[in-house]
Amino acid sequence: MKKSILLIFTIFTMIFCGWTIVESSQKLNLQTLDIHAIEKRNIVENPKISDCEKKILIQSLDFRESRKQENSDSAFFAIQISIFIFFIQVLLFFGIIFKK
Repeated sequence: MKKSILLIFTIFTMIFCGWTIVESSQKLNLQTLDIHAIEKRNIVENPKISDCEKKILIQSLDFRESRKQENSDSAFFAIQISIFIFFIQVLLFFGIIFKK
């Protein structure tokens, strides 16, 4: 009875960790760095915008990018923790199955 409960718990934990990895990987900030650089270059090269407006736009763009980067960092940390827990659960799963 205890063995089946432990197996169910480890399987549930592995499924939850897999779900967390998938959800967190969608929050990673991988392609927005290029978009950020392109937007910043467009602001700098635009002759219709004054220098003061350029500074304000670039600051707001940098602030928005820093917020995205913080979210991406926390998502990456969640992925690392989930992978670690997943491997521990795999070891426990096989330890429970092959225990005599």
